[in-house]
Amino acid sequence: MAPEIWRREKYGEKADIWSIGCILYELAMLKKPFDGQTFKDVEHNVVTQPLAPIPDNVATDIRMLIITMLDKDPNNRPSIWDLANLPCI
Repeated sequence: MAPEIWRREKYGEKADIWSIGCILYELAMLKKPFDGQTFKDVEHNVVTQPLAPIPDNVATDIRMLIITMLDKDPNNRPSIWDLANLPCI
């Protein structure tokens, strides 16, 4: 779940962008972007912990795409239309 959902803020399309970013991260890294032993651990990590660095062996455009999609501030995440216009998409 996106940080804003954990914080019980209003749901918006940017939460879906977060979810797609999580899937893309897992595909690229073969692990979850934020993990934990319990839901509380996952919540803490999603809301407060930075995204682990993505190694250079991941293409730069994909790495930047993941980083922007997993921005903790939904206002900074791209819209679906922004994503559709990216050359890598």
